[in-house]
Amino acid sequence: MKAIIRDDDTSFFTSPTALERLYQPLWDRGLPLCLAAIPSQCANVHVDYRPGRPIDPSIPPPYRGLDEEYPIVDNQELCAFLNEKARQGLVEICLHGFSHTYMEFLSDDTRLIERKLTQGKQILQAAFPDAPLTTFVAPYDRISQTAMEIVFDFGFDLCTKTENLTSLPAWSHIGPYQGYQLRNGRKLFTSDEYLFTHREDPDVCLQNARRRLESESLLIVNNHYWIFYFDWSDSVGALHESWRVFVDDLLARPDLQITTFARCDDLPLEPGDLAHSAQHVDEPRTGSHAPPAAAQTGGGA
Repeated sequence: MKAIIRDDDTSFFTSPTALERLYQPLWDRGLPLCLAAIPSQCANVHVDYRPGRPIDPSIPPPYRGLDEEYPIVDNQELCAFLNEKARQGLVEICLHGFSHTYMEFLSDDTRLIERKLTQGKQILQAAFPDAPLTTFVAPYDRISQTAMEIVFDFGFDLCTKTENLTSLPAWSHIGPYQGYQLRNGRKLFTSDEYLFTHREDPDVCLQNARRRLESESLLIVNNHYWIFYFDWSDSVGALHESWRVFVDDLLARPDLQITTFARCDDLPLEPGDLAHSAQHVDEPRTGSHAPPAAAQTGGGA
């Protein structure tokens, strides 16, 4: 059995302390995780599917609504911290969009997608030269077929929701908590839910996570680090305690291998493929699970 921990929204606004308080027990055991990092976060992003269209809560209150972008490379403390973790083999950095604007990769604008991937990759490589950068995670976990093809053309693996695959005949059968080696040379992972969310009772979150731990052979645990400090508090509460209990559960499983997307090998071959993405394998561009009722199946914001 394998588990991958994917934490979304590491950005200019992230402090090393916030990550340490969640993941130090794993790092103390030499176990890695994946951080989906935003290259240049926009501070004026509304979550349209929430009542009242609130500002995305991944943005700290003092910055909300400002028409500015904040490159992650400008947080030198965070970059130094994560580069050291990367040198120790404890962190994989994933490209999490570009500015994390609302559903920015549902677009079919080829030039815009290519520009965002090119610039986003450049920013993250400058910020984290010691970290692997081979996996893409779309903001709000939504991505168009056009964007998916271009992501593969750029040489990225993809972790996404099955909602993004249902309109694709070749992959519509793929359920959550799956990992496949694709014919185009890339890897595809699926995960549909955020098991730990500030919108549910922490005990229910823990129960749901434990059920998934017992039922899935590849458990991809999606987190938002900021949820454990909602709304940007310096203190932690019951949700953090539920997470720590679940981490203890993970560490107590001798049959469990905690890995990353980049290191997750021996995946089954998925015979279906996107025709366009298969054409560019050698020359990448430079630039049926029902979720528990309480699980957060959307972007989690």
